[in-house]
Amino acid sequence: MKRLLYVLIPAVVLGGLIGWRFQKTTADKKQLDQAAQARKTSAPNVNVAAATLRDIVHTFEGVGSVEAPFNVKISPKVTGRLDFLKVREGDAVKAGEVLARIDPSQAQAVVAQQQAAVAEAQSRLAQAALTANATGVSVESQVRQQQAAVNTAKAN
Repeated sequence: MKRLLYVLIPAVVLGGLIGWRFQKTTADKKQLDQAAQARKTSAPNVNVAAATLRDIVHTFEGVGSVEAPFNVKISPKVTGRLDFLKVREGDAVKAGEVLARIDPSQAQAVVAQQQAAVAEAQSRLAQAALTANATGVSVESQVRQQQAAVNTAKAN
């Protein structure tokens, strides 16, 4: 018996809620139909204004897309990471305007590397000049010694 009450009471409450909701929906629909019928049969709202003389301005509003007459590709002379970007796609720009700035640290590192290579080459050149000069003096002194030995041998 208790089990029957546990099942029967929620079923009755649920059935009551469904019936109430159905009646409420029917009443709302009936009210909306009456309001629609009243709008159809009623006189339209009209505003009256005095006639005046004025210019008629024709305007047009629409949605669309615009394409630029010129398509310009922009590329830098050097590569690197962008540090600053002033414009976005579609912005108007003028000749000579700064659009972006590349991080100079990478370019400065390349310049420093090339300067070090130049300094190393100059050092090697100076070393080669010193070695060549010492070798030339040594050869020249040996030639003189040999000539002196030849002259001594001739004299003997």
